[in-house]
Amino acid sequence: MRCKFREIIGFIQTGIGIIIHPVINKIIKFRHQIVQRTA
Repeated sequence: MRCKFREIIGFIQTGIGIIIHPVINKIIKFRHQIVQRTA
């Protein structure tokens, strides 16, 4: 049971990473565009 729980948490973290990583990249690029416009 303990092992299964750890496996599920690892799977969820991997899934979140796959979903969130491109979103973070878009936010960073968007912020860079705003900084370039104001500069």
